[in-house]
Amino acid sequence: MKKLSLQVFSATTALALLAGATGIAFVAPLAFAAPPEVTTQAATAITVSDATLNALNGDTDATGTAFWVSTSTFTPVGGASPILPTDVYSTGDIGAVASSTTFSALLSSATIPAGLLPITAGTTYYFTAWSQVGGVWYPGSVLSFATLPDAPTVTGITPTSGTTTGGTAVTITGTNLTGATSVMFGATPATGVVVNSATSVTAVSPATTTAGVVDVTVTTTGGTSATSSASQYTYTAVAIPPATPVISNITVTGLASTTATVNWTTDIAADGQVVYGTTTSYGSASALNATASTTHSITLTGLSEGTTYHFKIHSNNGTATASSSDQTFLTQSTASSTPLAVTGVDTVNASATANNNFADGWKWVMHVTVPDNEDAFRIRFSDWAMSSTTSFPANGNIRLSTPQSSNASTTDSGIIATGNGYSGWFYLTGDASATTPGRQINLTIEVKIPVGTPNGSYSTTYTAQSWAQTATSTATI
Repeated sequence: MKKLSLQVFSATTALALLAGATGIAFVAPLAFAAPPEVTTQAATAITVSDATLNALNGDTDATGTAFWVSTSTFTPVGGASPILPTDVYSTGDIGAVASSTTFSALLSSATIPAGLLPITAGTTYYFTAWSQVGGVWYPGSVLSFATLPDAPTVTGITPTSGTTTGGTAVTITGTNLTGATSVMFGATPATGVVVNSATSVTAVSPATTTAGVVDVTVTTTGGTSATSSASQYTYTAVAIPPATPVISNITVTGLASTTATVNWTTDIAADGQVVYGTTTSYGSASALNATASTTHSITLTGLSEGTTYHFKIHSNNGTATASSSDQTFLTQSTASSTPLAVTGVDTVNASATANNNFADGWKWVMHVTVPDNEDAFRIRFSDWAMSSTTSFPANGNIRLSTPQSSNASTTDSGIIATGNGYSGWFYLTGDASATTPGRQINLTIEVKIPVGTPNGSYSTTYTAQSWAQTATSTATI
């Protein structure tokens, strides 16, 4: 039987083995069946030229710790004095670590043997952690990470300008553009970013409120491109067409027999003029009010009474003219053009019951034209007669009302005839047809038949009168 000899190494010897030193014996057939004593953890603080390697020690205090690093994957084999594989580099022993404690080292510290440095951007590195427990080195699993790529550069853009409305497709050329996460036009992100290659990116310019030059920058995981004259984009202002005034709130006030005032507003300050006439050909124009304003009022004079006029408004703000649609108004009339007249009588109820009740009596609606400038109206009736010997009085039996009055607009508020004199005044405030010359009123005439009145056909005569409350003359029919 052969005797197996085991060699015990000091910590110094073990460190030399980790470092790949030569001249130290290694007992090849030793097997290490102990469970892993260290956990390799993800690298942190990764930059273009370095990173922090991390690990967690196992549940036993370690008398030594280290990291191995390579630019290609490898398989670590634990032991009393592990040998570095080709192209794998070690940090060397970085010291004892208590159980369940993390430890770290910089990627750039893996310099045994020389050859790993310099650390290069955009390169994948593989690494594993080691801990020494009881004279044996235990490796963790092999993890990998990539250093950040070099920062992008912008060497040109096409086109170099566009309008402030944005929406321009811009091609950006440069280096290290792969993985671009954003493109900025000044402080505003572009849309539609597409990475075409490591040297080309396209993006759509965002809108802005200010014309001028902005820097175009590209950001990747390696950083943000520096600015230069080659990365400048010029925003140009969009030519805004002149605003046209908007005409609204058209009214006609101060209507009289020969004058009328046209009023309107515009959304922006503008001048004003009214063209007018008795047809849509107009033919007359007011003087131009050249004062720019948003409120407008022009009085038309020399008009004909009782006449329908067409008019249109023009407003100009110095760059554009707005015109209204065709509008109309009717001038007021006097007795000279629209004298007081009865234009028709509608029979509502021509038969009646002699029960002294208005609801069962006679009823008519008389249509009357009153001069516009006469706003008081009254009427009187003779007694109702069938013959020279058979009649009944108008007094108390006739009720009058018109919706165009302010004081007797309904039958309930109607005026009752007293004797054969004029009724009380109707104070006219309305017009049944604003498009007909003169004031049109509809006078309801109700007659109740006294009890005992003989059957037969009766008639009466009437006289109507209108008066301008502010005048001293009357019109009579």
